[in-house]
Amino acid sequence: MNSKDLRRYLSELGKRLPAASGKNLSEMLFDCAYAVEASRLFTQIKASRTGDPNRLVEVRCQTRASSDGVISEVEKLWDEELRYQHKPEFHCVTVKERKVIFNGVTETARLHFVTVQIVVTLP
Repeated sequence: MNSKDLRRYLSELGKRLPAASGKNLSEMLFDCAYAVEASRLFTQIKASRTGDPNRLVEVRCQTRASSDGVISEVEKLWDEELRYQHKPEFHCVTVKERKVIFNGVTETARLHFVTVQIVVTLP
């Protein structure tokens, strides 16, 4: 899936489900920060809520790894730890100007959606 497809999916999803807030969003923020820190591939990690439905949770960090290594690790974190299992999810990864940018959306068990953006600055 590319970023255009993801935006289209998110637009359609937003018509039938509200964006997560409160506890759902707090849990995803905590989970994202914990997963990125635990991977040990990343440094200078900052996780925050944005208020933007396209990236409700944003994580910014740095690495000394290659873009291929970062992409592999971020997709693994998303698939194994962050996305809600047994629920629809979509994601895309782009590399631009020394940054790997991961964008993902997943539905929660409470009939909301959560969007996550992880921006990793490369060496």
